[in-house]
Amino acid sequence: MITRLISIGNSKGIRIPKTLVQQYDLAETDIELHAEEDGILISPVKKARQNWEELFRKELKDTPANAKENIDVQNDFDKTEWTW
Repeated sequence: MITRLISIGNSKGIRIPKTLVQQYDLAETDIELHAEEDGILISPVKKARQNWEELFRKELKDTPANAKENIDVQNDFDKTEWTW
């Protein structure tokens, strides 16, 4: 894909097509720019504990039933004090 630099005040910028924004989940997130030997790498900033809930649910689904009895240890503190 070829695009052009555009002027934004005293800086330069690029327009990222909507399809790429959706494909790489760049909407409404901070992005990182990494200087590479051959160019610039643009990537979304990964947040701490991002997608943990999904990963835990998948792991629980794949866990045998007899191993699940010790997993649910949630208490009131967990429900009210933790923010994700």
